[in-house]
Amino acid sequence: MVAKQRTQSRICAVTTDPHSWRSVDTAVDVPCPHPDVDISGQNSLLSNRTALILGSIAGSLEIVCRLTKNHLVKINEQDKSGFTALMYATQRGHAAIAELLLKKKANYRLTDNRGNTAIILAARRNQVACLETLARYIKDPADWEAKGEHGLTAKEWAEANERPEAAEFIRKMRNSP
Repeated sequence: MVAKQRTQSRICAVTTDPHSWRSVDTAVDVPCPHPDVDISGQNSLLSNRTALILGSIAGSLEIVCRLTKNHLVKINEQDKSGFTALMYATQRGHAAIAELLLKKKANYRLTDNRGNTAIILAARRNQVACLETLARYIKDPADWEAKGEHGLTAKEWAEANERPEAAEFIRKMRNSP
């Protein structure tokens, strides 16, 4: 039996240009725990994705933590589809990363190119832990009523995708004082 050699991707970003979309003035070179993240630059899906966004996609709290310590990193930077690091974190169930980004003033009200917020993206995927994290930062119950793609709210998306836990959580949040 021949053992497969598995290489691990690394997320690395270096730039000296403070106005660059990468906005990183120090090197970050750490193993990427997610094997599906290709950071070679050859994948067109990665265009306009910052190191912070890639760290959120990969679910690497270490990368996100290192990057958010840099004052030049733009927490609310959006990629070509309009997604922010917070949107990727909440959609993929990375609650600890979402918490860190929210502490660093990530804007949960931003929308992607289809009008979806981080709340809607988490609800669509039944990421209740991320919804709980968002709830700690959302002060206005009306934020749970924001309409996204196809004019649906987060609760309506959760119901349409048969995500009863997310729908019930959002119902409670909408009714909270």
